[in-house]
Amino acid sequence: MAKKQKDEHAKGKINKTAVARKSKTIAPKGAKPFAVAQQPAPSLPGSGPDLEARLHLFAVDLGHDETLHAVFTSIYLENSGDWRAVSAEIESKKVIQPNAVKKLEFTHGLAAWSADNAKLVRAFQKDNRTNSMRDIAANFSRKEFTQLVSKEKAKADYGVEGD
Repeated sequence: MAKKQKDEHAKGKINKTAVARKSKTIAPKGAKPFAVAQQPAPSLPGSGPDLEARLHLFAVDLGHDETLHAVFTSIYLENSGDWRAVSAEIESKKVIQPNAVKKLEFTHGLAAWSADNAKLVRAFQKDNRTNSMRDIAANFSRKEFTQLVSKEKAKADYGVEGD
């Protein structure tokens, strides 16, 4: 390590190597790169999902058991849709079968990724090749994925019905 770096390190200044490992390098073409620490986006009040809309997306995963729907709805609303808390409570109470929990997790991932686009979520829920976000990556070519997303987004944007 160069003498200057040793002095900075000894004085408690930022270790550039450590920062580089925990950050993204951002630089316009031809400019010197600089590091920006990656932090989660701040959560704004009211910026979360529409809980009622999300609950409708989860209904498919819960089947026709009204008791199961009531239990899940209660847990989901009590936790204000915070998936970590919802998931932990579902796991601790063991009221939902593991295969249904996996489906709920998949639906949550789809809803969060698609900004609650119900048509897009339903398209992936119906597809037998997809049971997880990883399955989407593994089973769809870039072209297939782009076509499906474009088609379902257009249906949602313009209110087009049908499959």
